[in-house]
Amino acid sequence: MQISSGGQASNRDRISGMRVKMLLVFISCSLLLLVAKPTHGIGIVAFFALVPLLHGTRMVSSYRQAAVGGFVAGAVFFLPGLSWLIPVTVAGWVALSLYCATYFAAFASRPFERW
Repeated sequence: MQISSGGQASNRDRISGMRVKMLLVFISCSLLLLVAKPTHGIGIVAFFALVPLLHGTRMVSSYRQAAVGGFVAGAVFFLPGLSWLIPVTVAGWVALSLYCATYFAAFASRPFERW
């Protein structure tokens, strides 16, 4: 049996749609953590901010996807979160933000083992 090219295209669209949905779940964790910072005054959100990250780890099918999702979540959180470092050094700001994002990646890939 051959699959028509239309079937392959819809399958690709479905897969890319799932990837976008997973990335939005991981990014929502970062946005909730950013809102929970003291400058916004809604600190209670911090207690629920990691729930999308944990939910995202259940949506993926491999360690790599979980780690990439966690890294994206960490980068989205730390890049604006460490923006006070920009006047000192832009390269240091980017490097430190991406370094700190690896902690999110490690955290996201760890619960994947148990589930």
